[in-house]
Amino acid sequence: MAKASESGKKMMFVVAVVLVISLVLYLAGVFSGLYASKVIEKKTTEKLVILSNKTTTDLESLREGTEENLDVLKNYITFLETNVRSMQFEQTFSQTLTMKERCAFSNITMRYLMEQLRYYREILPFRLEEYERENDLSDEYRTLKKEYTELSLRTWINAKNNYEQCNRALVHGLYFYSRDCDVCVRQGEELDLFTENLTSRGFDVMLFTIDTDSDDPIVSFNKEYYGITSVPVVIVN
Repeated sequence: MAKASESGKKMMFVVAVVLVISLVLYLAGVFSGLYASKVIEKKTTEKLVILSNKTTTDLESLREGTEENLDVLKNYITFLETNVRSMQFEQTFSQTLTMKERCAFSNITMRYLMEQLRYYREILPFRLEEYERENDLSDEYRTLKKEYTELSLRTWINAKNNYEQCNRALVHGLYFYSRDCDVCVRQGEELDLFTENLTSRGFDVMLFTIDTDSDDPIVSFNKEYYGITSVPVVIVN
């Protein structure tokens, strides 16, 4: 009987130990699960915060980029409107002048236009055809070049009239290039030497670099008028 009682106590002790161990393991699992859940929740929250911040930053960048593009477009439109009004005034005013007075007025206008062109020549690359072959073109660059092209053509028209009507010792012309042209850079270098030679002989030289792929109507008109189908092309006097 004593042995049976002792055996029963051992069994109860074993069962109790098993129950305690099971409870400990269960609680450990519960707390581990809660801890893991907290960790996951924390990491998820952190990722959501990062995603939210990145989205906010992207949206802000998009907004700023859109506003910047709109500002550039508005400035270009303002430039065109001012340019057209100035040309209209020049044409109307010159019609009221004698030929001698027109030449004097043309000289004043040309000095003003060349001063405006200086601004773009200081900002834009020295050799457009070379720069465009080697670089990706930003929207800002394209807009500046459009303004430069408009102003160059306006100055060229003025110079052409001055040469034809006022007998001025002036060499004027257009140099048409394309970004895909393999020999246009070399042609531009030769034109620089040509300009230096004429300048040293006392001529005023006004040669303007024009992108033949420009969508400017005046560029298209000149290409058609002079029968330009390939580049490089130089039109002088």
